[in-house]
Amino acid sequence: ECPAIHKDNMPYAVVTGSNRGIGLALVTQLAKDGYTVVAACRKASDELKKLDKVQIVEGVDTTKQAGVDALKAAVGANKVDLLINNAHLRAWMTLRSPSK
Repeated sequence: ECPAIHKDNMPYAVVTGSNRGIGLALVTQLAKDGYTVVAACRKASDELKKLDKVQIVEGVDTTKQAGVDALKAAVGANKVDLLINNAHLRAWMTLRSPSK
């Protein structure tokens, strides 16, 4: 269970896929901009763990109900001001050319 760190005077953001790349950059910038940030990921990177004022929620796989439930529990009753769903879905689509 993750402790809530939301403060009423700070906007609250949730970022999925936050352990590296664009997600990590978003979490870093939001924290610098004064947001209380919940960083959701499957496994936290060392870079993510080094950030201050960020609540890390590990084990979040957005394709599984258990991961969604873990994120929901971490957010609790906090009002989410910004949700960024940056989680990568490992699915392949076949693109077909349009019918003539």
